[in-house]
Amino acid sequence: MSQKKYLFDSDCLIVAKNSYYSPEFSSAFWDWLIAGNQQGVFFMVDKVIDELKQGREDDYLYRFAETHGDNFMLATTSHDCLIKYADLQNWASNTWAVGKKPSNSRKALETFAKVNMADPWQVAYASLNGYEIVSNEKPEILSSKSVKLPDAANAFGVNVVKLHEVLSLHSGQNFTFKFPTP
Repeated sequence: MSQKKYLFDSDCLIVAKNSYYSPEFSSAFWDWLIAGNQQGVFFMVDKVIDELKQGREDDYLYRFAETHGDNFMLATTSHDCLIKYADLQNWASNTWAVGKKPSNSRKALETFAKVNMADPWQVAYASLNGYEIVSNEKPEILSSKSVKLPDAANAFGVNVVKLHEVLSLHSGQNFTFKFPTP
C-alpha cells in the first residue's frame, strides 16, 4: 500500500496560525508539520509558498516559508503541469462558468487564471502526482463569484481533505508524527 501524500493549502495554515494552532501556544503543531514533511508526506506547491511570503516579514507564516519553504516546495513548472493547468482553465471557462451570471463568472475566471493564484496549480500538481489537498475551503459549484478549489479538484479527480482528517491519521499523542495503522 502506498502512503498518501498531501499538499497543504495556504488557507488551512493561515487559519491554524491565527486561531487554534497559534505558534504562541501550539508550537507542537508546527513541529508536526515539519516532521510530516521530513517523512515525505506533507508538501506545498511553489505558489503556496509564494502566498505565504506575501505577508509581513514579522509574520510567523512568512518566517516559516522563508525557513522551511525549500523543503516543502514542489515546483509547478514541468511541461505536464503547465498542460494540466491549461486543462483547468479550459474546464473553468467551458464547464464551471456555463449557466452562471457572466458579470460574476468573468471576474471569477480572471481571478482563477492569475498566474500567482495557487488553487489551479495545486489541483494540476495533485492530479498529475496523486496527492490529496488539505484545505478548509468548501465546495460551492453553484457559486458564480469564485471558482472553489474543491470544485476544481473534484472535476480532476483530486481529493480535498480537512486538516483535522490529516491530524487524525498522522498525529500521535501531542502531535507526534505517525503513519496510519492499516
